[in-house]
Amino acid sequence: MLKDSIIQYFDENVFHTPSSICSHHRSEVAISRRYNKRHNKQRLRQLHQTVTRNIAPVWQLAHLKTYLKHKQIKYSRLPEIHRHQLSIRFNNPAYQQQAEQLLSEHDFDANSYYNWIHNKH
Repeated sequence: MLKDSIIQYFDENVFHTPSSICSHHRSEVAISRRYNKRHNKQRLRQLHQTVTRNIAPVWQLAHLKTYLKHKQIKYSRLPEIHRHQLSIRFNNPAYQQQAEQLLSEHDFDANSYYNWIHNKH
């Protein structure tokens, strides 16, 4: 009798799985739409938080990244250089202001590049 009541208890309470599990999952379309909206907002924010400087054609991307790291500039993106214009994009306005203060108009000319390469090695 006691054994039957214990078995009945476990059958009813412990091993009983709920018939419907309430879990709300977003569809792939909804997730994609949400991320696209989020990324577009971030892209717009980055367009407003951009530092633009003239750059000499001698600068290579690897040296450019090393130079920015040396200056302790935390950027989010380095889009392609277009018409000798370097655009450095930021997610944080404080990082943008710091870059504005640290980078002069002549930091990316040919003389600066050769000085950087000579002093780096």
